[in-house]
Amino acid sequence: KSKIIMTILCEKISLLLCFPSIFLVGLIANNLFFQKELEYLNFQDWDHGMNELVSNTFSTKIEGERNRTTPNHLVDLDLRNREIDTNESNITNNCEILEARPAECEPTYLAAYPGSGTDMILALAEGLSGIKTTGVGFDGFVRTQKVINKVMVKTHEPRDSKTVRNKNQFIKRAILILRNPLDAMPSFSNWQYERTKRNKGSHTIQAPLEYWIEWRDKKKPDKAFAKGYYVKNQYRLSNEPMQKIDHEIWAWRTLVEYWIGNFPDLFIITYEDIINTETGPVKTTQLVSYMNESDGVVIPLESAPCIWRKIIKENSSHIRTKRENHKYQPPYTLEQLLMVNDVFQEMIEKQTVCSTSPYCERSIMLLKILKGYKAELSIRIEGVRNETV
Repeated sequence: KSKIIMTILCEKISLLLCFPSIFLVGLIANNLFFQKELEYLNFQDWDHGMNELVSNTFSTKIEGERNRTTPNHLVDLDLRNREIDTNESNITNNCEILEARPAECEPTYLAAYPGSGTDMILALAEGLSGIKTTGVGFDGFVRTQKVINKVMVKTHEPRDSKTVRNKNQFIKRAILILRNPLDAMPSFSNWQYERTKRNKGSHTIQAPLEYWIEWRDKKKPDKAFAKGYYVKNQYRLSNEPMQKIDHEIWAWRTLVEYWIGNFPDLFIITYEDIINTETGPVKTTQLVSYMNESDGVVIPLESAPCIWRKIIKENSSHIRTKRENHKYQPPYTLEQLLMVNDVFQEMIEKQTVCSTSPYCERSIMLLKILKGYKAELSIRIEGVRNETV
């Protein structure tokens, strides 16, 4: 009887309690597999090669979600079997950009730190699908009536809090667009400058250099600083007050890590890839494949490269953003660059510890992106150091 009781308890409680050695072996095997994935990807190379990009992972299916093929496999299959030419030099203009109108469909979040190209992606989504998009910006997450008949909903949440309101109560799918924060922060600054000029944030004006430096180094404390929403810069004198950049890099990291670690159905894309002549058509085709998995959205994959060219490269009337006449590259102090470098390194170390998380695949992809940003940062740090010699 005692043996029967023990057997039942093992089945009801868990295999973990009865067979710890088996669990331990499984955990070790999982970690070894993850380390092999890291070695295989060779993160020291920041390679935008087309073949590698098509095989990247963009979504993770977890238990309880609808049975979807991950977008990388789907797109790779379609590109191979349907012979979709994504070579920019061979792309024709034989496509129609649809006029966006409200239509019944399943909406998708478009999440990004401000200045990362969300309006550009919204314009691309409307041109591809012919369905209207919308945005909630910094005003929390959407309510039901806000997303009716919209294909995509822009949000910059979470920003000043790690607790996201409403989470994914109404929207189950999301796209995360990443941009190097050293470029995204000046873009955000430009947008705020435009608003002071009553230009309603049109993304067409670069703020004067003096405005950028004042924005970057702003020391006036606000609610974000009061609540501890900032990165402590160990390279600055301890008696110096915090700067705005300390908060902004914290906000960038918080947003990225939230969506990477909490949203099950996620597609990841970078600003750098979508505007790149070689990778842009491929990324847009992958984006279309992901959008087509939403109920009510039907976009021909063959149209993606052509529409990308018209909206992104040729800057058609449908595109909402194009800032011209950049007169300078926004500078940073050495202390600020070293602080951002530390943030990148901490994020890399955190994502490397995959363990049994259901999001290991996207962690691998984020690692590659962060390694690339860190490599670019190292060049800038060396340049600033040489200037001070």
